[in-house]
Amino acid sequence: MRALRMLLGSLLWIVSGLLVLVGVLLSVTLILAPLGIPLFLLGKKLMGASVRLFLPRAVAHPVKKGRKSAGDLVGTLRDRAGSMADDLPTPKRSKGPWKKVKGAIA
Repeated sequence: MRALRMLLGSLLWIVSGLLVLVGVLLSVTLILAPLGIPLFLLGKKLMGASVRLFLPRAVAHPVKKGRKSAGDLVGTLRDRAGSMADDLPTPKRSKGPWKKVKGAIA
């Protein structure tokens, strides 16, 4: 899988490099600039996509990886809190706020 991502990334990098080069050459002439600028921008986006194919998934998408690990952490903490709550002794129930206290003025 890693080798396939590297191969696709390198092919996409070559194609995007050619698009950037053609976009720059077309942008030099004033008449073909409306074609050159979008080609340049497309090549730039493809260059970013090809670099992300080279990187590991955790580096290429840190936000997704962070959400996943934060979700795992919350689940772990929730499980620990539940087991800790089970270990606590149950409190004695009072009769409510109307319980008479010795020495209180009624």
